[in-house]
Amino acid sequence: MPLVFYAALLALLIALYIIKKQSDKIRLLETFTQDSDLLIDKISLPIFVKDKNGFYIECNKAFLEIVDKNIKDIINTKNEDEELLYELHCELDQELLTTDTTNYIEIFALKSKKPKMYKFYKSAIKKDGLYNGYTCVMIDITDTEKKENTLQYEVHKESEKNKFILQKHEEERLKSAKFTAIGQLAAGITHEINTPLTYVKGNLEILKMDIEDMPKDITIKDQLVDTLEDMESGVLRIITIINSMREMAEQNKIELKRANVYSTIITSLIMTHNRSKQTSKIYINDEEFQLDSPKDKYELYADIEEQRVEQVWIVIINNALDELQKIPEFRDRTLKISAYQEGANIIVRFSDNGGGIPNEIMDDLFEPFISGKPESGMGVGLSIAKRILDSQNATIRAYNENNGAVFEIIIPAG
Repeated sequence: MPLVFYAALLALLIALYIIKKQSDKIRLLETFTQDSDLLIDKISLPIFVKDKNGFYIECNKAFLEIVDKNIKDIINTKNEDEELLYELHCELDQELLTTDTTNYIEIFALKSKKPKMYKFYKSAIKKDGLYNGYTCVMIDITDTEKKENTLQYEVHKESEKNKFILQKHEEERLKSAKFTAIGQLAAGITHEINTPLTYVKGNLEILKMDIEDMPKDITIKDQLVDTLEDMESGVLRIITIINSMREMAEQNKIELKRANVYSTIITSLIMTHNRSKQTSKIYINDEEFQLDSPKDKYELYADIEEQRVEQVWIVIINNALDELQKIPEFRDRTLKISAYQEGANIIVRFSDNGGGIPNEIMDDLFEPFISGKPESGMGVGLSIAKRILDSQNATIRAYNENNGAVFEIIIPAG
């Protein structure tokens, strides 16, 4: 009996020892699991685990913070009602069926939160070689993407800007070459035309004198005089065009002298009066212009070349009269000129009510061959006017106001 008793007691002690050892292993495993959970929770990156059916089975605190849920609310759910891109993420996860890992950049968006850009790193969980779910670590790259996109945008913007500048330079180069060629051609044409034109003009003058010396009782005399006047008008028109072309083609030496700008305006109004009296009333400094209007009523002195400045005024006045002719009634047409000194500058402003400058030519108004009246104009008048003013340190600008065009010239008083 004692031997049996001792054998049974030894077996019991061995069993207890084995049980104790197993319990120690279990406690050690539990401790390791708890420590692992603690470690995962301490990681600031969102981590979650899903099974093969797409249900959350584990996650850390960082992930719970971005989904704004408790552990009980997320585990064993798919959260598909809240995740706006759930279906897209499921499609991307299909890669894990054939590979061990995958990563991609995608938006993680919830209905209740502002979307953010994350990089997802996913590793497949496999059991007996079969896909059983995956673990995922999420890295927020929203700010990085913003900076990269901003940099790419800035680089793209600078690139486009440089392309535009190069294109403009090329356009300007071609335009300059074109105008140089036109200028050379114009110089040659004006020279060739001017000689026979002078001959024709001289002969017309002689012929007119001969006709005027004819006896008054010759009935055809008046008809011949009228015909000659028409011919003279046509020749003068050609001379005006030739002079304009020469002005464009040549670079004349400018000699500036002290002169009264107001006086040059009155001179120009006298020169255009034969036309303006049939087209529109003209007011200068709120007084209607008359042929006997004094030239020295206002003293607005500046260093200018009088004849060339008068040419500018004539161009602007004639342009205004061309537009005013489109208004049916004479009494409805108005051209106003104001001239005054403002600080160190003399301001001259022409304003009409002829409908204004067309928007499509406003930006290129002072470029050669740009005209608002293609049926009758060459488009060189304003280009020449600007060139004259530039050479005398003056500026000109044009704009529309009160259903009409305004040309404003600023001349340094000196």
